[in-house]
Amino acid sequence: MNRMNHRSVFLILLTCALACDKRTAEEKGRDLASNKLDMAQGAASALEERAQKLGTSVGHGVGDLVRGVGGGVDDVLHPTVAVELDASARAAGVDVTRASRGDDVAGRGVIVAHLTFASAFAGRLELRAFGADGTELGRGRMDETVDIEASAATDARFGFDAAVRLGTVKSYRLLTLPALRLATHQSLEGVTASQLRLKGNVVSVYLVFERPFQGTIEARALADDASELGRAALGAPLKQAVGSATRIELVFDDGTAMGRVAGIELKKK
Repeated sequence: MNRMNHRSVFLILLTCALACDKRTAEEKGRDLASNKLDMAQGAASALEERAQKLGTSVGHGVGDLVRGVGGGVDDVLHPTVAVELDASARAAGVDVTRASRGDDVAGRGVIVAHLTFASAFAGRLELRAFGADGTELGRGRMDETVDIEASAATDARFGFDAAVRLGTVKSYRLLTLPALRLATHQSLEGVTASQLRLKGNVVSVYLVFERPFQGTIEARALADDASELGRAALGAPLKQAVGSATRIELVFDDGTAMGRVAGIELKKK
């Protein structure tokens, strides 16, 4: 009787545990594969330590095992993805030679793509994610503007919103976007702004002063529809003479959606 009760309790607990697991089948498989690869990598590390004591001939074989395990881990945790080129990317001479899942950042999925440029390019890049039925699931943008010479290459990281589950994405499409808009408020009359650069939450601009200037400068980050996304101000006031020039950096807070920034407006604060 007690044996039957114990078996019933075990089955109930097992059923509850399975029902409470909200992971998809793909996510369960990824976790299972990751755990098994961790075990294999641990075993390989132990063998490598033992091999160092036994001699180089054994060590070479263990080294091959370690490299094989490492490659398996990378294939599981950073699988390759299919990326097609939008007409705008083809026209700009941009190509993708490889792309894969990157390490998530703050809960946001990341795709890393190796890009080549047949022509010089200055602007922004966007990666759109699509499901098996062709439905758009989300958009990821680089956290910096691109200013690159012809025949060059770079690795680009595209961050997606945390709500986008990259495991459900069937394909990606790469697009080019216009360069960020840069405008100066009338309060900065006599100041010419150029060479706008964006990296992460830091905006840098080159300023030339046609008249004396003293004061603090503030930047407003604007979305495509001109709505304001955030503000950032210089930490210290500027004092510039006629004909002088300087590059300034303004840091936006972490709450600013920099991936949605389409333009920057500067004004005297």
